Amino acid sequence: MVHRSVFERLGSFDETMLTGGCDRDFLLRAVAAGVVMAHAPGAVVRHRIGAERFTSDHVRWYSLQWGSSFAHIDAKRYGLAKTAFLAVARVGQALVINLPLLLLARLRGDGAARLDRWALLWRAVGYTRKTLQMLMPRLLPQEEFFSRIEFRRGRRRCSEENQREGDI
Repeated sequence: MVHRSVFERLGSFDETMLTGGCDRDFLLRAVAAGVVMAHAPGAVVRHRIGAERFTSDHVRWYSLQWGSSFAHIDAKRYGLAKTAFLAVARVGQALVINLPLLLLARLRGDGAARLDRWALLWRAVGYTRKTLQMLMPRLLPQEEFFSRIEFRRGRRRCSEENQREGDI
């Protein structure tokens, strides 16, 4: 929960972040502005998670979206030059660490580890594509890619599925 005065001071969520991450961005801005955070250990939150969120398709969508939103946040915080450097580092990590571990998980037949490594590789792809789009928006707009991982579109899809099932 966030007190209204924090929103009045910082503004609302960044709605230009179509691939998500606006809540993380808001909290980082709040911390940078000196807002004191608290932990409520007695709070109980119930969150229904549909079975479709455990599919590899959803993990792929979410990982691409997550990587893209982190690139957006990093560009706001550190600038495009540092974000480009971080994108290169993520590609290096993907090639040197996560790709070999993906292959190892495949050889071992470890489906969970394989999906974990795919998720990390997809995050690197999302981060890199968003960075390239921000660096060269006219040359690499990637509109179709970003429209497929748009956060609100995924939320609408899940909401529509739940409504059809009578859950909402």
